[in-house]
Amino acid sequence: MVRILMFSLVSLFIISCSKDDDTIVEETAVPDFSIPLAVGNYWIYQTYTEDMNGDLQPNSSPDSMFISGMQKVDEEEYYAITGFSVGSVVGVTLVKDSLGYLVNDSGDILYSPEETDEVLFEQTFPISNDANIYVAYTAESDVAIETPAGSFDTRMIVGTVDFSETIIDCENQNLSHYAEGVGRVREELFYASNCRVVYRELLRYNIQ
Repeated sequence: MVRILMFSLVSLFIISCSKDDDTIVEETAVPDFSIPLAVGNYWIYQTYTEDMNGDLQPNSSPDSMFISGMQKVDEEEYYAITGFSVGSVVGVTLVKDSLGYLVNDSGDILYSPEETDEVLFEQTFPISNDANIYVAYTAESDVAIETPAGSFDTRMIVGTVDFSETIIDCENQNLSHYAEGVGRVREELFYASNCRVVYRELLRYNIQ
C-alpha cells in the first residue's frame, strides 16, 4: 500500500509611500514562523479514516509529533521532529527555521508563511521499476479551521499528485494547515491504493 503524504524562498516586501515626496521606500520584513521549534514541544492529533461509503470514522489511537532533540548536519543545527512531519512518512525529520520558512536537511522548503505559486519542494515515490508517483507542494490561501483544540486561521500547504505513470485514478490532494505560533493543526492525506482519505485534527499540544 502506498501512502502519499503531504505540507522557494520568498521575501516579503512592504512598500511604503511618503506623503511629502512620493518616494517609495522598500523594506524587507522577516515572515513570522508558524511551527514553534523547541525540544519538548509536541502535538497530538485525532485521526479519522474515510470508509467505503465516504463517511469519516474516528480511530481509537491518536497520532503524535514531537521535537525529540537536536542534530548537527554540515555544521548546521537541526531540530529532530519525530512522527508525522511535513512531506514525510513516520520517522524522524530534521528541520530548521530559515527566515520564517521550514527547511529540512536536504534543503527542501517544507513550509512557507506566504502564499506562492512556486513549488516549495517535490517528492518522488517509486511504485515499480518504471513507474513513480510525484507530489509537488505549494503554499496557498489562508483558511479558517475548526479542530478539537480550537479555531485557527491557517496557511494551507497543498500537495498536488501526479499519477501519470500509473493506472491509479485518484483526484485527491494532500492538504496541511498551519496556524501561526502553533504549527500544523489539520491535514488531509489519502491512500493511493484506494483513494480513501485520512484526516488528522489537532487534539492538544504543548509548545514552549
